[in-house]
Amino acid sequence: MENTLRLKDHHDLINLFDLKGSVVDRESPPEAGTLKDTNFKKMSSRQNLYTLTKQQAVKRYLELENDVSFLRGCGLMDYSLLVGVERNKHQTI
Repeated sequence: MENTLRLKDHHDLINLFDLKGSVVDRESPPEAGTLKDTNFKKMSSRQNLYTLTKQQAVKRYLELENDVSFLRGCGLMDYSLLVGVERNKHQTI
């Protein structure tokens, strides 16, 4: 898997998720470097992992829609979405 994260400061990375859109065998132990779909769902329900404005959410949705269309056109069905959660410098954790 190619890592395309563009972090401002690598030390601000809080979590890294490898998402496939499934919960079947998609949980990693908490100490794992890269977490999975079930970890993301559990953590999202317990804490605010991300905050997006409506404009940012629409932009991300359209980007994902374009990516899925491209992959579908290539006949690819097994792919992952790499999601990095960075520390917000304007709030404390």
